[in-house]
Amino acid sequence: MIMKARETSSIIRHYRECNGFTQIELAQMLDVTQNTISAWERNTRVPSDPKRKKLCEVFSITEPELFGADAAPQVNQHGILPVLSWKCANRFHDLTVLDETSEEYVSSTVSAPRAFSMRIESDDFEPEFRQGDSITVNPDIPLYNDDFVILADAQSDSAILMRYKKYRDTCFLLPLNKTLSPLLLKLQDRYSIIGKVIERIKRY
Repeated sequence: MIMKARETSSIIRHYRECNGFTQIELAQMLDVTQNTISAWERNTRVPSDPKRKKLCEVFSITEPELFGADAAPQVNQHGILPVLSWKCANRFHDLTVLDETSEEYVSSTVSAPRAFSMRIESDDFEPEFRQGDSITVNPDIPLYNDDFVILADAQSDSAILMRYKKYRDTCFLLPLNKTLSPLLLKLQDRYSIIGKVIERIKRY
């Protein structure tokens, strides 16, 4: 039986229930969170290639049976974006294929070739960004004053969210985390701008 892509969310739930798995049990088998399983079944996220294969192994079925012939995620096409961790985002310029660094995808109105999504994981960026919110980042568009940007730090293992300011030929980066100091970009070779935040999705 071949399933169409639009039916995938309900089919995942169907096979999970037929096998007698709870969302928590299936999440443990796939090494994801229960929230991820719930999002797949609500069609707000789609599984990555490795998770697709694992789902089929767990259910003992083929990918066409579960996803249909055209249901493979097309990264950055039709509004399907990979979700990068802050650690992966910090290595963005060294990543050759974003698809290979992500085990999760989200739906988006953005279809830029190298755009990706990130989740706010702490309260360091409040009140502008709250924990649990999602952001979409585009590395290929110009920056303007007051844009929010993702910054790579060569001496850190994680990216940083900051506000961009430019005065004449000098670029400043203002921290949202009040414990950090502003940066003068041209004097700080350890930092590089990964991309501009172009979309904010509030958790609530």
